[in-house]
Amino acid sequence: MEGQENIELKLWEYIDGLCDAQEHAAVTKRIANDTAWLSKYNELIAFNETLVHGLELDEPSIRFNKNVMEMVSATQIAPSINTYINPLIIKGIAAVLLLSIGLVTAFALSSIQWNEPGTSMLSKISLPDFNAGKYFNSAFINAAIAINVILALLFADTVLRKKGVRESVKKQ
Repeated sequence: MEGQENIELKLWEYIDGLCDAQEHAAVTKRIANDTAWLSKYNELIAFNETLVHGLELDEPSIRFNKNVMEMVSATQIAPSINTYINPLIIKGIAAVLLLSIGLVTAFALSSIQWNEPGTSMLSKISLPDFNAGKYFNSAFINAAIAINVILALLFADTVLRKKGVRESVKKQ
C-alpha cells in the first residue's frame, strides 16, 4: 500500500487540477475502488471547502490607516548625504592616494641606473625612425589649437550658465 503522504499529494494534485489526463483517470479509478482513497478524498474536499468558504477575512479597524500614517510621520527622515560626509575626509583620502602614487613614482625613477648603457632590454630593441615634422605640420597644429579653443569656450559657457542659474535661484 502506498504511503499516506503520497496519497495526499496525489489527491491534492487531483483536487487542484494539476495532474495530467492519465493521472486524473488513475486517481478517479482509485477513489471509486479504494475506501482509503475515498475517505481521504472526502476529508481533503471538506478541508478545501472550509478554506475557500469558511474563513472570513478580518478587516482592519477604521482608524488603522490613520495609525499607520501617524507612525510613519513620527519617524525621522534620513539626512542628506552632504550632512554626514565630510568633504575634508574625501580630500584627505585623495591627498594620501596622490602622495602614495607620487612616492612610488619617485622611488621607481630614483632606482633606475641612468648612467649604465646596455644593461636594459631597451638598448637591444631598435625602433624605426619617426619623423614628427611629417605628421605635425602647421595645418595640423592650427586645427588642434582651434578645436581646443572651441572646447574651452564651450566649457566656460557651461560653467558660467550654471553659475548664473545658481545666482538667479538665490535672488528669488
